[in-house]
Amino acid sequence: MTTRRIFVFGASGAGTTTLGRLLACALSLPHFDTDDFYWDPAPPRFSRKRPVPERLALMQALFLPGPAWVLSGAVDPWGDSIAAQFDHAFLLSLPDALRLPRLEAREAQRATSSPEATRAFLDWAALYETAGFETRSRTRQEAWADALRCPVTRLTATGTPRDTLAQALDALGLEPCAAFRDPRPPAPQPTPPAGAGPGVLKPRRD
Repeated sequence: MTTRRIFVFGASGAGTTTLGRLLACALSLPHFDTDDFYWDPAPPRFSRKRPVPERLALMQALFLPGPAWVLSGAVDPWGDSIAAQFDHAFLLSLPDALRLPRLEAREAQRATSSPEATRAFLDWAALYETAGFETRSRTRQEAWADALRCPVTRLTATGTPRDTLAQALDALGLEPCAAFRDPRPPAPQPTPPAGAGPGVLKPRRD
């Protein structure tokens, strides 16, 4: 059976969820995000982690056995057991000068955590480029990517989300232009009255 199981990961704020959703839409696949399995949904949000067996059991029940899906987020190292199912992975990055202001704006808009919790999260996210294997970092994710059995494409998301989507589709061997057509039918064109020149409408005389 042919499968298409795509994983998108990278630094928090790099655009992994956005690219995951766009890929899923372009390919008509279901999209899932690791945050929905990692965190317990009880309020306040992002305050209690689910146990690893519970996360994996939920993923197994909802989508992992399926032949085609897009998963975005981070599963290193707790999701090592599912990595063998990926057919293609995208490691997304974005310079801190763009990523960190984007994260701050996103957290201000969400306003789902206390100011102290938000500050702690932003401080943690700022360590991505310099931290080691003790937390989510470029060092750890690059090593994790190198260990994957599937092809891994590294993308820098400095363009628009559509630009990044086009690069991802190209890496999958798909035509970007055909994957995201405007679903709306073309607007009908008015018919010129009899006697009018081509493409010219006579003025109305009401």
